[in-house]
Amino acid sequence: MRGITVSIQYATSEENEEGERVTRYSKPVAVENVLVTSPSYTDETSSRDLYGVQADRKALMPRTWDYESLKGARMIIRGVTYEVLGDPQPALVDAHPTAWYVRVLLRSHHG
Repeated sequence: MRGITVSIQYATSEENEEGERVTRYSKPVAVENVLVTSPSYTDETSSRDLYGVQADRKALMPRTWDYESLKGARMIIRGVTYEVLGDPQPALVDAHPTAWYVRVLLRSHHG
């Protein structure tokens, strides 16, 4: 099984001169071999964030990807931009014996 190449825009948050938090995004970084699916029926209850927002896609990040926090990040999949829900963390190595170890829930980005 082989995934597709996606692009990630990592988020950084900083305070501007008025004291407001501003989010800035990195240039897109390509990541190969990402499995991308629609959330399955069994994921329905766990594919919602704390505010009850339904995920539109699920991505599984490969072990070959050097983990970096995806909190607030955007993922571009075949030209469509999605927002990462929550703060996905790697699975425990011993408990996840596949080539993919970070489950990422995504929702469509509008704006």
